[in-house]
Amino acid sequence: MKKWIGFCMIACLSLGLTLFSWAAEGDQVRMYVDESPIEIDQPAIISNSRTMVPVRVVSETLGCNVEWEEDTQAVIVTRGDLYLAMFVGNQNAYDAEGNVYDMGAAPLMVAYRTLVPVRFLSEYLGKPVQWDEVTNTVFINSPIAYENNKNTSAYKVAELNLLIDQMADYVQNGLFYEAESVMVSIPQELIDEAKISAKGTLARYLELTDYIRQNLELMAQGLPNMIEQERSTVTQIIGQAQGLYNQGLYYEAREILAGVAGFNQSAEQMWTIQSLREKIEAGIINIPYADLEGIRKLYRSGYYYEAYAAVQSYLQRGDLNNELKANAEQLRHQCEQAIKNYENTLVVEKKMYVTNVAEAVNFRSAASVTAPIIGAIDYAAEVGYIEDGGNNYFKIKYDGKYGYVNADFLADKKPANTATGRRYVVSRNHDVPLRDIPSAAGNVLFYIPDKSAVGFVENVPGDKYTRVTFGDYVGYIERSYLSTTQD
Repeated sequence: MKKWIGFCMIACLSLGLTLFSWAAEGDQVRMYVDESPIEIDQPAIISNSRTMVPVRVVSETLGCNVEWEEDTQAVIVTRGDLYLAMFVGNQNAYDAEGNVYDMGAAPLMVAYRTLVPVRFLSEYLGKPVQWDEVTNTVFINSPIAYENNKNTSAYKVAELNLLIDQMADYVQNGLFYEAESVMVSIPQELIDEAKISAKGTLARYLELTDYIRQNLELMAQGLPNMIEQERSTVTQIIGQAQGLYNQGLYYEAREILAGVAGFNQSAEQMWTIQSLREKIEAGIINIPYADLEGIRKLYRSGYYYEAYAAVQSYLQRGDLNNELKANAEQLRHQCEQAIKNYENTLVVEKKMYVTNVAEAVNFRSAASVTAPIIGAIDYAAEVGYIEDGGNNYFKIKYDGKYGYVNADFLADKKPANTATGRRYVVSRNHDVPLRDIPSAAGNVLFYIPDKSAVGFVENVPGDKYTRVTFGDYVGYIERSYLSTTQD
């Protein structure tokens, strides 16, 4: 056996690991074996469109022995005369005679567990496999459970939701005839079941079908559908913003362009909007406030904060005569009074909390990543939400000041602030980055060595990151690298 494993290992060394992704949260793969549900202690992974599960779950349930060869990263499955060798990173499997089998996806090592393609392994062991995409369930030698699964209320609701998703995808792209085709194919029994056990799903279905019918009526009259109308509006807004930008009216252009929020946009429009936003922000940064008239224009347009910042900068010039200085100071006073009056009208709608950042988030004077920073707000600090500031920013009140914070760093629920448990890094062969935000785009604060213990603070909702502490560091690490055990 050792010689055969060594021979196969040579082939493995030249093969790269297959790209994979976690099965979506809420879509956890379930499994039945011989008509009985089986607990899977490691979340399934989708690799090369194959469902990957821990090899021991399937093998031992089907009466096999499983051995792990650390040196060659091989997992060996045996049962009587049956023998199968699989290697981490190698898409091929081998039997005792040296026959080669393409598994469709290479085994993966996750949290010290070896995951393999469940269909290949089950069928090699002589057990038929059925897959139900509606409920994300694998049925191994379980035809009765497979049929019974389709007759449950949960299955019918899940199937209806799947069809509604297909309709919504077509609608999003303005393909109403295609959406109608899916709509008329939905069995009445699914709708009847939703009436009984899934009122929310039924409401979603009724709203979407009504929207489809309205648009089909418009199209039958030769009129643009609502998606086309929205995109036409977006085109007009882009044109207006571009015209203002061309005149050097950057703040006005930014305000107009914020009006595209909530409208359906084509991929080309989204690209144009992003490009124009970047040009507008660059223009704002480079505005040459050469005279007071430009600042007065900002003031008259209601951009009091910007006018105040500009006049403050203007007063720092060393070439002002007494008259210009007096006029600037008068304008500054007007800006201060306008800001005070404006802030007196602002109402805090609710409490929010800083989250998704290691230490603190930037507090800016305007809804832009290029706007001046007027302060920093600590993680878990409470702020007062006032309104949506556009451009993915919220206008808030903090410590008596008004400004803007990126919406990604604010939440309605106060996040955990201290470690409440312990986890272990389980990368096996490399240090793991600790980042300042829960994203691969975040800055690396530190590389945590494999098998290190970290303090568990909380999982980031709807994401794949966990907030942890490590010595004096606090930040975010990918959840797939964490385990409750060190081995």
